[in-house]
Amino acid sequence: MLFFLLGLAILALSLLVINWLAHTTAENVKKMFGAFSAILLLVLTILLLATGRFLAALPSAIMAITVYRRYRKAFKIYQGARDWMGRGPGQTSSGDPSSSEVRTSHLSMFLDHRSASLDGEVLQGHFQGKKISEMDEADLFRLLEELLSVDGEGARLLETYLDRHAAPDWRQRYDGPPAGAKSRSADTGGPLTYKDAYRVLGLNAGASEDEIKTAHKKLMLKFHPDQGGSDYLASKINQAKELLLGK
Repeated sequence: MLFFLLGLAILALSLLVINWLAHTTAENVKKMFGAFSAILLLVLTILLLATGRFLAALPSAIMAITVYRRYRKAFKIYQGARDWMGRGPGQTSSGDPSSSEVRTSHLSMFLDHRSASLDGEVLQGHFQGKKISEMDEADLFRLLEELLSVDGEGARLLETYLDRHAAPDWRQRYDGPPAGAKSRSADTGGPLTYKDAYRVLGLNAGASEDEIKTAHKKLMLKFHPDQGGSDYLASKINQAKELLLGK
């Protein structure tokens, strides 16, 4: 029974590895095998120490540290393991991201890389399940008022959408709490996760450094404040790049 369960575990792991190899680059494969080498050397060091062979454990420990320092960026790939079983939110078959997503507690906003348009979906609250582009101005204003009280980041995203797609004088017609006002919730939200960072850039987990830089550059050209984006959107795009590049 033990060998049967062990066989199933090895089979499942093999399928995961094969799927990951099919969705990543040669550079990431090299990094991942470097990370596995560091783990194996660490396990060997622990075994040598546990059996009292301290002199033999010393070079093994040094090698483990050396390999880890060289390939430490590869360990970031583990953070996106849940994304290995499919393409990222905006990944096309050619590997060129076509869209990405910025998500808050109450709102999910999609950024189209080609048309530079925005659209979104309400995740919680009175308008849950509604598509932003299908809501009239009155409902968008009510949604903004709701977000200002519970989701500051979502409110800033909706303001960006309105600035880009609504009539230029929408702020004059809005009679709720001042647009841009601080919400009672944390305005900056929690720290960006690796999964969120890949989602913001529209990339698969484990994307190469060049892919990350290219996606970041394209997004900033489309959604920089000078191009009708917002400081908030630009900061999220920059945060995603810095996190994935380890800066």
